[in-house]
Amino acid sequence: MKQMSGSGQQRREDAMARAAIDGRAAFAAGAFIASLAILALLDRIGAPERLVATLGPGLALAGLAIIGVMLRSMRIFGFHAASRATPAVYAGLAMTAIGAGLAVPFTPPLPEGASLSSLLTGFGAGMALAGLVTGPLLRKSGAFSVADLIAMRFPSLTLSVGVTLAISAIGLCLGLAGLAMAQQALAPALGPQASLILAAAIVGLIAIPGGMAGLIWASAGAAGLVIAALAAPLALLTASGAAMPLPLAADAAFEQALARIAQWSGGGSAPGSDGLFIGALALGLGALPPLQAPLMTTRRSDEARGGGLAGLVWCALLALMALVSIAAAALVLRPGDAPPTGAFLLWSLPDLNGFGAAFSGLAAAGRMAVALALSAAGFLTLGAAWGERSRYRLEKTQALTSRRLALTRCILLGAIAGAVWLQLNLKTDPHLLIGAAIGLSAVAVAPLLALALWPRTDGGDAAVALVAGLAMAEAVVLLSDGAPTRALLAGAAVAGFLAALGAGLAASLRHPAGPVSEGDAFLHGLLHGPGDVLRPDKDA
Repeated sequence: MKQMSGSGQQRREDAMARAAIDGRAAFAAGAFIASLAILALLDRIGAPERLVATLGPGLALAGLAIIGVMLRSMRIFGFHAASRATPAVYAGLAMTAIGAGLAVPFTPPLPEGASLSSLLTGFGAGMALAGLVTGPLLRKSGAFSVADLIAMRFPSLTLSVGVTLAISAIGLCLGLAGLAMAQQALAPALGPQASLILAAAIVGLIAIPGGMAGLIWASAGAAGLVIAALAAPLALLTASGAAMPLPLAADAAFEQALARIAQWSGGGSAPGSDGLFIGALALGLGALPPLQAPLMTTRRSDEARGGGLAGLVWCALLALMALVSIAAAALVLRPGDAPPTGAFLLWSLPDLNGFGAAFSGLAAAGRMAVALALSAAGFLTLGAAWGERSRYRLEKTQALTSRRLALTRCILLGAIAGAVWLQLNLKTDPHLLIGAAIGLSAVAVAPLLALALWPRTDGGDAAVALVAGLAMAEAVVLLSDGAPTRALLAGAAVAGFLAALGAGLAASLRHPAGPVSEGDAFLHGLLHGPGDVLRPDKDA
């Protein structure tokens, strides 16, 4: 009876917590709709266009900053896992925003060596793998992060250092890419330096006070912004009776738009490269730590899988709206115009059709919000890799929670400041940075997650796999003739993954797995147990 009473009490507490979350979400949605109405009214009564267009991104920046500050936490469990209280639908929205930030630099017209079909297939496969497989399994493990899982599954100092460096590089690349994209969105209004500093400050306010909770709710808000930014001009065009170019085989307008975009592209994909693109993207995105992070903040692994499914649905809807927006914008431009960028085609539909400054501001706000969400996710991945090392649990250290969080926050602040310095001095390319992060994830993280499911593998075997994968990828690039192409880099990522997986499996055959080995116990608990295989943190 006491157990049933406790279970009923837990259900009531969960229901109250969910009601509070839904109430806050409803309030935020109402405030967002009211803000849009005010912007549209200002535009109609003749307010200066520059003011109206700037208010949209300004309100979005303020909202994202307030979310991060209000969700500040002084608990390890709250900072790194958002207290495991995120409902599936909001985790899916957060995943959608991070996925949109990753995809934006790859919008057509595509550079030479890439095809639209391979990119769509690769992104779709990678998002499905992250949302339905790796994300839920990581949540069931009870880990706070990918680095946490690998360090607990393979307790090896050499491997821990190597994985920390690799995941830190992934986080830095994505954090810097998000800052560069946010700078591009804000630069027309503020200038390059001021826009970069402001974007970095907002990323810091999202990530440093609240950690993962700040990221989840800021990313969910960013997803709502980008959905509205793409849907609003399409809805106006449809309401006006305009024919929409739809990505269907029999749609002549869409085919005409693709032909026009092909004239602006550098060329088609290299022969045989589509399979490599798809494989590299699927492996890299499926194991990409920031993409899986929202799902690890849900209550249970089944909710994580539900959040991943919701994220996939929203991502598919966003991809459809993005393709229609790009095609519609391409049809408005003349064939002889200067080749536009993918960002211009994606976000310029309100300007090209004269919908007013309010809709232009909404487009800028959506573009900026997903960039900031991606940046915050990248820096939090870096901070988690260094600041919340699993050795705290293994060594049963008595380090105070406040000191551990202070260390993580100092690392985040230093990483963001360093990224600002790099962007000011190097002018980085978001496309290359995201590609590097996905490739490194495919070579260094994906094989270790796969080997974690093989009970014979221990820390030494995993270290051999990591070295072999990185060496193979580097050898493929160095032994090629001429400058590295995108097809070559994709091939290097796939070859590195296969080499790492093969080396790890071969090394593990040196010692048989007993029925009471750590690997067998981990695998049994992960696949057949109730969850939370890893020992929970003392603060949890």
